[in-house]
Amino acid sequence: MADSPSSSHSEQASTNPKFRVVGHRRFLTKGNNKYLLPADELEMDRLDYQHSIIKIVRKANFEAPVEALLRKGIKVLDVGCGSGNFNGNKSNPIQTQFLQSKHHFIGITYLLPVRAATQARDIDITFQHDLVHLLGTASLVNIQSDQVSCPIGWYGRVGELAIGNMRQLFSSMKPILSIAMGLSEREYDRIINEILDGFGKHRTWCRGLGAYGTKPYIL
Repeated sequence: MADSPSSSHSEQASTNPKFRVVGHRRFLTKGNNKYLLPADELEMDRLDYQHSIIKIVRKANFEAPVEALLRKGIKVLDVGCGSGNFNGNKSNPIQTQFLQSKHHFIGITYLLPVRAATQARDIDITFQHDLVHLLGTASLVNIQSDQVSCPIGWYGRVGELAIGNMRQLFSSMKPILSIAMGLSEREYDRIINEILDGFGKHRTWCRGLGAYGTKPYIL
């Protein structure tokens, strides 16, 4: 019988000092020690799944008006957008080499935080409300912003997808959160199932904020 992605990653991580295994999931031991989520194929799959939801809600892979520039071949720095599987939708194969300080467009996806855990790691989860201000302090001009709403566990297909993503997200964070909260895996699962059941019952929705701007031309 073939090994599952998580089990094969566990074996690799046990001999790789860059990773550690917690609850059969692979986590980085170096780099950003605030990151709550695993670094394995299961998490990459979840990020692809999450991207499909964002694309449905926003009706696009991105919102910045750069499609014409992309067709001309500008260089793009894509930050925090998961596996980047959408690069193959309308473009050439992914470029594997970046030239530093030569990017014309930077795309940053939003994050789905868990308040208690992020605060414990000194992560600011309110930054999205200051996106316009932050872009302004970075000297960008022509700043545009908007927001979209996404149902979780109700309102048809998109709601079903959204709650599926939330279920996977909580599962990804279980190895870290269950320990931090002093819960057994069974207790953690019970609490999360109650939360997820309540989403559809109470018609929960989340709001996604987005903003973009352009670099000023320097004559």
